[in-house]
Amino acid sequence: MNEFALSSLLKRGTKTWHGGGQSGDCESTIDLVLASENLADSMTKCAILGTDHGSDHDAIETVFDAPWPIPKYRERLLLKNAPWNEINARIASTLAATPSEGTVQQKTDRLMSAVSDAVHNLTPRAKPSPHAKRWWTTDLTQLRHIYTYWRNHARSERRAGRKVSRLEKMAQDAAKQYHDAIRKQKKKHWNEFLADNDNIWKAAKYLKSGEDAAFGKLPQLVRADGTTTADHMEQAEELLSKFFPPLPDNIDNEGTRPQREPVEMPTITLEEVERQLLAAKSWKAPYRGIGIEP
Repeated sequence: MNEFALSSLLKRGTKTWHGGGQSGDCESTIDLVLASENLADSMTKCAILGTDHGSDHDAIETVFDAPWPIPKYRERLLLKNAPWNEINARIASTLAATPSEGTVQQKTDRLMSAVSDAVHNLTPRAKPSPHAKRWWTTDLTQLRHIYTYWRNHARSERRAGRKVSRLEKMAQDAAKQYHDAIRKQKKKHWNEFLADNDNIWKAAKYLKSGEDAAFGKLPQLVRADGTTTADHMEQAEELLSKFFPPLPDNIDNEGTRPQREPVEMPTITLEEVERQLLAAKSWKAPYRGIGIEP
Protein backbone atom coordinates (compact mmCIF):
# COMPACT_ATOMS: atom_id res chain seq x y z
CA MET A 1 0.00 0.00 0.00
CA ASN A 2 2.82 2.41 0.80
CA GLU A 3 4.73 1.53 -2.35
CA PHE A 4 1.82 2.38 -4.66
CA ALA A 5 0.27 5.06 -2.39
CA LEU A 6 -3.02 3.17 -1.95
CA SER A 7 -5.73 4.27 0.44
CA SER A 8 -8.83 2.49 1.76
CA LEU A 9 -12.14 3.71 0.37
CA LEU A 10 -14.48 1.96 2.82
CA LYS A 11 -15.61 3.89 5.86
CA ARG A 12 -13.70 2.87 8.99
CA GLY A 13 -15.48 0.14 10.93
CA THR A 14 -17.65 -1.13 8.04
CA LYS A 15 -18.56 -4.78 8.68
CA THR A 16 -18.08 -6.82 5.51
CA TRP A 17 -18.17 -10.40 6.84
CA HIS A 18 -20.75 -12.17 9.01
CA GLY A 19 -20.24 -15.70 10.27
CA GLY A 20 -21.09 -17.99 13.12
CA GLY A 21 -18.68 -18.63 15.96
CA GLN A 22 -18.66 -20.35 19.33
CA SER A 23 -20.18 -17.31 21.00
CA GLY A 24 -22.78 -16.70 18.30
CA ASP A 25 -22.69 -14.37 15.34
CA CYS A 26 -19.30 -12.88 14.43
CA GLU A 27 -18.49 -9.84 12.30
CA SER A 28 -15.30 -8.55 10.72
CA THR A 29 -13.93 -5.85 8.42
CA ILE A 30 -11.77 -8.34 6.52
CA ASP A 31 -12.69 -7.06 3.01
CA LEU A 32 -11.02 -3.83 1.84
CA VAL A 33 -11.26 -1.57 -1.20
CA LEU A 34 -7.96 0.06 -2.13
CA ALA A 35 -7.36 2.73 -4.77
CA SER A 36 -4.67 5.12 -5.90
CA GLU A 37 -4.72 8.80 -4.94
CA ASN A 38 -6.12 10.01 -8.28
CA LEU A 39 -8.84 7.37 -8.31
CA ALA A 40 -9.75 8.00 -4.66
CA ASP A 41 -10.35 11.69 -5.44
CA SER A 42 -12.97 10.76 -8.06
CA MET A 43 -14.87 8.36 -5.74
CA THR A 44 -18.49 9.29 -5.04
CA LYS A 45 -19.64 6.18 -3.14
CA CYS A 46 -18.12 3.16 -1.45
CA ALA A 47 -20.47 1.20 0.81
CA ILE A 48 -22.16 -2.18 1.33
CA LEU A 49 -24.47 -3.10 -1.55
CA GLY A 50 -28.14 -3.18 -0.61
CA THR A 51 -28.85 -6.45 -2.46
CA ASP A 52 -28.07 -9.56 -0.43
CA HIS A 53 -26.65 -12.34 -2.61
CA GLY A 54 -26.64 -15.02 0.07
CA SER A 55 -22.93 -14.96 0.92
CA ASP A 56 -21.30 -14.45 4.32
CA HIS A 57 -19.20 -11.72 2.65
CA ASP A 58 -21.20 -8.59 1.84
CA ALA A 59 -20.88 -7.17 -1.66
CA ILE A 60 -19.28 -3.72 -1.82
CA GLU A 61 -20.52 -1.09 -4.27
CA THR A 62 -17.96 1.50 -5.39
CA VAL A 63 -18.85 4.41 -7.70
CA PHE A 64 -16.37 6.75 -9.35
CA ASP A 65 -17.08 10.04 -11.11
CA ALA A 66 -14.86 9.40 -14.11
CA PRO A 67 -15.49 10.07 -17.83
CA TRP A 68 -16.40 6.89 -19.61
CA PRO A 69 -18.24 6.32 -22.89
CA ILE A 70 -21.67 4.79 -22.45
CA PRO A 71 -21.62 1.27 -23.94
CA LYS A 72 -24.17 0.46 -26.61
CA TYR A 73 -26.13 -2.65 -25.80
CA ARG A 74 -27.77 -4.69 -28.48
CA GLU A 75 -31.52 -4.84 -28.02
CA ARG A 76 -32.68 -8.30 -27.01
CA LEU A 77 -36.23 -9.63 -27.29
CA LEU A 78 -37.74 -11.66 -24.44
CA LEU A 79 -39.24 -14.32 -26.68
CA LYS A 80 -40.14 -16.50 -23.69
CA ASN A 81 -42.45 -13.73 -22.46
CA ALA A 82 -43.91 -12.91 -25.88
CA PRO A 83 -47.74 -12.81 -26.21
CA TRP A 84 -47.97 -15.43 -28.93
CA ASN A 85 -51.77 -15.29 -29.19
CA GLU A 86 -51.65 -11.57 -29.98
CA ILE A 87 -48.75 -12.10 -32.36
CA ASN A 88 -50.62 -14.82 -34.26
CA ALA A 89 -53.73 -12.64 -34.45
CA ARG A 90 -51.79 -9.69 -35.83
CA ILE A 91 -50.01 -11.87 -38.41
CA ALA A 92 -53.35 -13.30 -39.54
CA SER A 93 -54.95 -9.85 -39.87
CA THR A 94 -51.92 -8.50 -41.75
CA LEU A 95 -51.89 -11.39 -44.20
CA ALA A 96 -55.65 -11.08 -44.72
CA ALA A 97 -55.19 -7.47 -45.86
CA THR A 98 -52.19 -8.35 -48.06
CA PRO A 99 -52.67 -9.25 -51.75
CA SER A 100 -52.04 -12.94 -52.41
CA GLU A 101 -50.85 -12.72 -56.01
CA GLY A 102 -47.22 -12.59 -57.04
CA THR A 103 -44.24 -14.90 -57.27
CA VAL A 104 -43.12 -17.30 -54.55
CA GLN A 105 -40.36 -14.87 -53.49
CA GLN A 106 -42.82 -11.99 -53.21
CA LYS A 107 -45.20 -14.06 -51.12
CA THR A 108 -42.31 -15.15 -48.90
CA ASP A 109 -41.16 -11.56 -48.41
CA ARG A 110 -44.66 -10.47 -47.43
CA LEU A 111 -44.97 -13.33 -44.95
CA MET A 112 -41.56 -12.61 -43.39
CA SER A 113 -42.39 -8.91 -43.14
CA ALA A 114 -45.70 -9.62 -41.37
CA VAL A 115 -44.09 -12.04 -38.90
CA SER A 116 -41.12 -9.75 -38.19
CA ASP A 117 -43.31 -6.67 -37.60
CA ALA A 118 -45.64 -8.55 -35.23
CA VAL A 119 -42.82 -10.11 -33.21
CA HIS A 120 -40.78 -6.90 -32.86
CA ASN A 121 -43.78 -4.72 -32.01
CA LEU A 122 -45.43 -7.00 -29.43
CA THR A 123 -42.48 -8.78 -27.79
CA PRO A 124 -41.15 -7.08 -24.63
CA ARG A 125 -37.53 -5.98 -24.55
CA ALA A 126 -34.94 -7.02 -22.00
CA LYS A 127 -33.57 -4.28 -19.81
CA PRO A 128 -29.87 -4.01 -20.64
CA SER A 129 -27.57 -4.39 -17.67
CA PRO A 130 -23.79 -4.84 -17.60
CA HIS A 131 -24.22 -7.16 -14.61
CA ALA A 132 -26.86 -9.41 -16.20
CA LYS A 133 -26.17 -13.13 -16.28
CA ARG A 134 -27.51 -15.06 -19.23
CA TRP A 135 -27.95 -18.20 -17.18
CA TRP A 136 -30.01 -16.51 -14.45
CA THR A 137 -33.71 -17.38 -14.22
CA THR A 138 -36.74 -16.17 -12.26
CA ASP A 139 -36.72 -19.46 -10.33
CA LEU A 140 -33.24 -18.64 -8.99
CA THR A 141 -34.50 -15.23 -7.90
CA GLN A 142 -37.33 -16.88 -5.97
CA LEU A 143 -34.94 -19.37 -4.34
CA ARG A 144 -32.62 -16.51 -3.35
CA HIS A 145 -35.52 -14.68 -1.67
CA ILE A 146 -36.47 -17.84 0.25
CA TYR A 147 -32.89 -18.45 1.38
CA THR A 148 -32.42 -14.82 2.45
CA TYR A 149 -35.69 -14.92 4.41
CA TRP A 150 -34.79 -17.98 6.51
CA ARG A 151 -31.15 -16.96 6.93
CA ASN A 152 -32.10 -13.51 8.25
CA HIS A 153 -34.58 -15.06 10.70
CA ALA A 154 -31.95 -17.47 12.01
CA ARG A 155 -29.34 -14.70 12.23
CA SER A 156 -31.73 -12.42 14.16
CA GLU A 157 -32.34 -15.14 16.71
CA ARG A 158 -28.60 -15.78 17.11
CA ARG A 159 -27.91 -12.10 17.66
CA ALA A 160 -30.56 -12.10 20.38
CA GLY A 161 -28.75 -14.95 22.13
CA ARG A 162 -31.16 -17.67 21.03
CA LYS A 163 -30.22 -20.40 18.58
CA VAL A 164 -33.38 -22.02 17.21
CA SER A 165 -32.56 -25.36 15.65
CA ARG A 166 -35.62 -25.30 13.40
CA LEU A 167 -34.65 -21.96 11.85
CA GLU A 168 -31.03 -23.08 11.46
CA LYS A 169 -32.19 -26.23 9.66
CA MET A 170 -34.51 -24.26 7.36
CA ALA A 171 -31.70 -21.82 6.51
CA GLN A 172 -29.26 -24.64 5.74
CA ASP A 173 -31.78 -26.47 3.54
CA ALA A 174 -32.69 -23.28 1.69
CA ALA A 175 -28.98 -22.48 1.14
CA LYS A 176 -28.29 -25.97 -0.24
CA GLN A 177 -31.28 -25.82 -2.56
CA TYR A 178 -30.31 -22.34 -3.81
CA HIS A 179 -26.66 -23.12 -4.51
CA ASP A 180 -27.45 -26.53 -6.04
CA ALA A 181 -29.93 -24.84 -8.38
CA ILE A 182 -27.27 -22.31 -9.43
CA ARG A 183 -24.74 -25.04 -10.28
CA LYS A 184 -27.37 -27.04 -12.17
CA GLN A 185 -28.54 -23.99 -14.16
CA LYS A 186 -24.96 -23.00 -15.03
CA LYS A 187 -24.21 -26.49 -16.34
CA LYS A 188 -27.46 -26.60 -18.32
CA HIS A 189 -26.81 -23.20 -19.88
CA TRP A 190 -23.23 -24.16 -20.80
CA ASN A 191 -24.35 -27.43 -22.42
CA GLU A 192 -26.99 -25.59 -24.45
CA PHE A 193 -24.38 -23.03 -25.46
CA LEU A 194 -21.97 -25.73 -26.67
CA ALA A 195 -24.78 -27.56 -28.50
CA ASP A 196 -24.91 -24.67 -30.99
CA ASN A 197 -22.13 -25.16 -33.54
CA ASP A 198 -21.93 -21.40 -34.14
CA ASN A 199 -20.59 -20.90 -30.60
CA ILE A 200 -17.51 -23.12 -30.90
CA TRP A 201 -15.14 -20.18 -31.46
CA LYS A 202 -16.71 -18.23 -28.61
CA ALA A 203 -16.19 -21.23 -26.34
CA ALA A 204 -12.54 -21.44 -27.38
CA LYS A 205 -12.15 -17.74 -26.63
CA TYR A 206 -13.74 -18.17 -23.20
CA LEU A 207 -11.31 -20.96 -22.42
CA LYS A 208 -8.43 -18.59 -23.24
CA SER A 209 -6.45 -21.10 -25.23
CA GLY A 210 -2.77 -20.24 -25.39
CA GLU A 211 0.65 -21.58 -24.70
CA ASP A 212 -0.36 -22.96 -21.31
CA ALA A 213 -3.54 -24.69 -22.51
CA ALA A 214 -3.49 -28.42 -23.12
CA PHE A 215 -4.78 -28.11 -26.68
CA GLY A 216 -2.45 -25.16 -27.30
CA LYS A 217 0.65 -27.35 -27.07
CA LEU A 218 0.78 -28.91 -30.53
CA PRO A 219 3.53 -31.38 -31.40
CA GLN A 220 6.16 -30.17 -33.83
CA LEU A 221 5.58 -31.06 -37.49
CA VAL A 222 8.00 -32.99 -39.68
CA ARG A 223 8.61 -31.44 -43.11
CA ALA A 224 9.05 -33.37 -46.35
CA ASP A 225 12.84 -32.96 -46.18
CA GLY A 226 12.95 -34.55 -42.70
CA THR A 227 13.47 -31.35 -40.69
CA THR A 228 11.20 -30.42 -37.79
CA THR A 229 9.45 -27.14 -37.07
CA ALA A 230 10.76 -25.18 -34.09
CA ASP A 231 7.85 -22.95 -33.03
CA HIS A 232 4.21 -22.11 -33.73
CA MET A 233 5.13 -19.71 -36.52
CA GLU A 234 6.93 -22.41 -38.49
CA GLN A 235 4.03 -24.79 -37.77
CA ALA A 236 1.58 -22.27 -39.24
CA GLU A 237 3.75 -21.79 -42.34
CA GLU A 238 4.04 -25.56 -42.86
CA LEU A 239 0.29 -26.08 -42.50
CA LEU A 240 -0.39 -23.17 -44.84
CA SER A 241 1.90 -24.57 -47.53
CA LYS A 242 0.31 -28.04 -47.26
CA PHE A 243 -3.34 -27.02 -47.20
CA PHE A 244 -3.00 -24.11 -49.64
CA PRO A 245 -0.18 -24.91 -52.09
CA PRO A 246 0.60 -22.31 -54.78
CA LEU A 247 -1.32 -22.66 -58.03
CA PRO A 248 0.56 -23.81 -61.16
CA ASP A 249 1.44 -21.21 -63.76
CA ASN A 250 -0.54 -22.95 -66.52
CA ILE A 251 -3.88 -24.61 -65.78
CA ASP A 252 -5.15 -26.85 -68.58
CA ASN A 253 -8.81 -27.14 -69.38
CA GLU A 254 -10.28 -30.24 -67.79
CA GLY A 255 -12.59 -30.83 -70.72
CA THR A 256 -15.94 -32.57 -70.56
CA ARG A 257 -16.52 -35.02 -67.76
CA PRO A 258 -19.21 -37.69 -67.40
CA GLN A 259 -22.19 -36.48 -65.41
CA ARG A 260 -24.38 -38.55 -63.16
CA GLU A 261 -28.10 -38.84 -63.55
CA PRO A 262 -29.98 -36.21 -61.51
CA VAL A 263 -31.46 -37.43 -58.25
CA GLU A 264 -35.22 -37.36 -58.31
CA MET A 265 -36.65 -35.17 -55.53
CA PRO A 266 -39.40 -36.99 -53.64
CA THR A 267 -42.64 -35.25 -52.86
CA ILE A 268 -42.58 -33.54 -49.46
CA THR A 269 -45.79 -33.61 -47.46
CA LEU A 270 -47.01 -30.99 -45.01
CA GLU A 271 -46.82 -33.54 -42.18
CA GLU A 272 -43.08 -34.04 -42.80
CA VAL A 273 -42.46 -30.29 -42.66
CA GLU A 274 -44.49 -29.98 -39.46
CA ARG A 275 -42.67 -32.90 -37.85
CA GLN A 276 -39.27 -31.34 -38.55
CA LEU A 277 -40.38 -27.96 -37.24
CA LEU A 278 -41.66 -29.46 -33.99
CA ALA A 279 -38.42 -31.43 -33.57
CA ALA A 280 -36.33 -28.24 -33.60
CA LYS A 281 -34.98 -26.95 -30.27
CA SER A 282 -36.97 -24.27 -28.51
CA TRP A 283 -35.60 -20.74 -28.06
CA LYS A 284 -32.87 -21.25 -30.65
CA ALA A 285 -32.11 -19.13 -33.69
CA PRO A 286 -33.71 -20.64 -36.82
CA TYR A 287 -31.53 -22.25 -39.43
CA ARG A 288 -31.53 -21.10 -43.02
CA GLY A 289 -32.81 -24.46 -44.17
CA ILE A 290 -34.69 -27.40 -42.69
CA GLY A 291 -33.58 -30.96 -43.31
CA ILE A 292 -36.46 -33.12 -44.52
CA GLU A 293 -36.45 -36.86 -44.19
CA PRO A 294 -37.31 -38.65 -47.44
